[in-house]
Amino acid sequence: MKEKGFRRLGRPKDSDIKQPTNELILQEALRLFLENGYLNVSIASVANKCDVTKASVYYYYASKAELFTEAMIMLMIRIRDQIQIFLEEELPLKSRLVKITKIHLEKTIDIDVENYLKGARKELSESQLEKIKQSEEEMYQVIESAFRQAIDSEEIRPFHPAFLTHSYVSLLKVGYMNKQHPTLTYSVEETAEQLIELLWHGINVTN
Repeated sequence: MKEKGFRRLGRPKDSDIKQPTNELILQEALRLFLENGYLNVSIASVANKCDVTKASVYYYYASKAELFTEAMIMLMIRIRDQIQIFLEEELPLKSRLVKITKIHLEKTIDIDVENYLKGARKELSESQLEKIKQSEEEMYQVIESAFRQAIDSEEIRPFHPAFLTHSYVSLLKVGYMNKQHPTLTYSVEETAEQLIELLWHGINVTN
């Protein structure tokens, strides 16, 4: 029989935290992974960032690989939800795409999942890789759905929606590269407009 007040080893007291510890750990771990890469982040560095013990981190996440997996899934859910909000606005598709592109470039939210997996792939299980892949697909499906609706309404030319989605994501990656290039003077807004103009030239029904 458990003693009164028993709690598992490593679990912090609820009174010691202002937000759920697992959310705090995940949030700070994501920031560290994005800033430093998988190989340069340790459970100890995450614990130190959160001002908790390593035991507290391990209480919620059994390994760094599991923590990384959950952090990547959280990132993609956030991106998907943000994209969904703007795609539901009552604006022409082109305007919505420019707005999404501008916001992502401003916040430097790169959705190049393959880049995030560098250094982590060898340590992740097949199950963990599959979970990340599924979240990535769900993130892209939001954009794909918008392209499909635009095709059905004849706002754009009939292309395969998945092809258009990956074409758009590829252009986003070009935008991130341009933003980091020291010789370019385009503003974020100008970069976003030019990227979508390039895409739109190929899918506009008037072409």
